[in-house]
Amino acid sequence: MLILLDLCAPGPMRAYLPGHIVHTAAEMGWDLRPDGEVLTLAEAHGYELLISVDQDIQYQQNLTVRQIAILVLKPNDWSLIRPRIDDINAAISRENTSRLISPCRRSSLTSASRAIGNRPTMYAIGES
Repeated sequence: MLILLDLCAPGPMRAYLPGHIVHTAAEMGWDLRPDGEVLTLAEAHGYELLISVDQDIQYQQNLTVRQIAILVLKPNDWSLIRPRIDDINAAISRENTSRLISPCRRSSLTSASRAIGNRPTMYAIGES
């Protein structure tokens, strides 16, 4: 899967996403562009997943027209995200089948929005 890490997503996590091609927004030269433009560029370049820390992206962007899936990490602290890397990889694997992750207990995966038809689902990982 082709994955884009947004500007504030922890860079070290790319080493923990085996079997995927991972780029950062900065590497692509998109780090100073608005979120909507980054989403459009990512889709145009074939990215299937954006990993972001922007917890408000679902309110700031019209995601119903997007083909890219979004995984939101909260908080943006690698020391807290690193222990959840297995959950992140599980979410990415599930995204391939476009299944919605059911809400779970605190500090686990939670659904941030529902799938609409075959459109991607947005997930949040971290404290709920």
